[in-house]
Amino acid sequence: MYHYLITYDLNNEKGSKIDYNKLYSVLEGMGAERLLESVWLYKNSKPYTVQDVHKHIASACALDPDDGLVVVNHQHLYMTGNTE
Repeated sequence: MYHYLITYDLNNEKGSKIDYNKLYSVLEGMGAERLLESVWLYKNSKPYTVQDVHKHIASACALDPDDGLVVVNHQHLYMTGNTE
């Protein structure tokens, strides 16, 4: 199983095209699980590159140039605290 940690910072300036609900819909549609406010975990049996995952999310959501999106591929995950 391959794990991808996804986090973002959307700058909701006036005239911004991005909508958090659209982003949530894309992430949920991928099967990602929300861990924290802006941190999601995406698990897949196929070894996608972080660039592929990033490109899919960014294009599906039409991110603005000042929005931040980070995708990290990792082997092990350890969490504490409230992750619901």
